[in-house]
Amino acid sequence: MTTTTADNMRRAEFHYNQCLKLTQRRFGTSHAAYALALDNLAGFLVTIQRRTNEALPLFEEALNIRQENLGEHMHPAVANSLVNVAEIYLEYGRLDEAHDAYSKAFSIRERALGKNHPSVAATLCGLGAVAKEKANINEAETLYRRALSVAVNACGPEDMAVVPVLEGLADCRLEVRDYDAASKLYGRVAKIANTHGVMATYAAALNRRAVISQLQARHSEAEQFYKRALTVRIHSLGTTHIDTAQSLYNLAVFIFDTPKATVTKINEAKKLLKHALLIIDNQLGSDHPMTLRVRDTMNRIDAPLSPASNRSGHTTTSSTSIPVSPARSVPGYGYAESLNTPTEIPTILF
Repeated sequence: MTTTTADNMRRAEFHYNQCLKLTQRRFGTSHAAYALALDNLAGFLVTIQRRTNEALPLFEEALNIRQENLGEHMHPAVANSLVNVAEIYLEYGRLDEAHDAYSKAFSIRERALGKNHPSVAATLCGLGAVAKEKANINEAETLYRRALSVAVNACGPEDMAVVPVLEGLADCRLEVRDYDAASKLYGRVAKIANTHGVMATYAAALNRRAVISQLQARHSEAEQFYKRALTVRIHSLGTTHIDTAQSLYNLAVFIFDTPKATVTKINEAKKLLKHALLIIDNQLGSDHPMTLRVRDTMNRIDAPLSPASNRSGHTTTSSTSIPVSPARSVPGYGYAESLNTPTEIPTILF
């Protein structure tokens, strides 16, 4: 009997939950071991399953345990917990809470670990992400460059510790439409991640480069990046993983959004969307925002275009036209909606 990726994920989640229950039974709910078990389960949920709504209360409980046992101001373990919750606050747009948590973590890490520790660089990177989300691009780039200096000095220029900083700098360059600089930075990310075998980060960097190529009307190059990202995710994560579904969606939307797409290509896009919807529905449920978005995209593609719409270009008067949200870069998702020209369907999921 063949074991699928989905089977492995279910088995892993079962074991994380069992570990949590056994740790609670052995040590109680105020012990450091229980906090670690909470972190392990939450980390699995947010990193592998993207179930941040379930992970956040687990991270918050672990933080409370550590603050009660270790104090709020000195121990690196408290800083680690602060960063865990800060990352999810950032994803949810709770920017003031994210900034507060990152700032506390930075103070603890700088005092406990020294100014040139990679964990200090990571916290500066988080503060940079908050500044970027608040549209303070100059402040964000200053923080990212401080983080880059620390990370390079501590770990070297090709270490994975440098990757989040490069991603942040690239996102800032995208915000000011410096596409060439952003693409080069994502290229560095892709090279480092591929060298270290971190395929999820490698695929995300390929997706970002695809978006930039699409913005620059380099459609053939963009398509190759999307296809490479999909291939990487299938081989590294399997055919039922949520990231694989996102790549299927990205490629489908790209095909439909390409000027003068043929009927054959449009049909190919529909098949990709159906496959993506099946995976996302099974993984996240029929009421999840991502599921609803993919289903809405399918409906828009199936709807007839109005006479004002033209496949050779985009128009704001199409009956299927929707406004595109301002770009956001969040942990695990990257540049989620980066095409700021009017388009007939939603653009890119990461």
